Amino acid sequence: MALTAKLETITLRKTNEKKVKHKEKFEWKKVAPKTATDTKDRNRKMYNWCTKHKMWTLHKSSESKLEVQKKTTPKRKKTTKGLQLKQALSAIEEDEDSVK
Repeated sequence: MALTAKLETITLRKTNEKKVKHKEKFEWKKVAPKTATDTKDRNRKMYNWCTKHKMWTLHKSSESKLEVQKKTTPKRKKTTKGLQLKQALSAIEEDEDSVK
């Protein structure tokens, strides 16, 4: 049992180390340039700043297929639970009125 626990901790440690290394490796992609038209040559590849992804990508902003979502306030919909609650409350009020 102890051997199994030790093996699990070693496995978790290795996967966590891989995740951290991967994150650190691509951290540079999130640093914005001074101007949006800048390009970077990295690992023999030309990277462009994508304003839609807000990171360095191999495509240009004009070629991006990511849809930019507009910030709108969501409209409140009447749910059936809310409607049921209102009906139940009105029924209770009617019962109280008829008892008086």
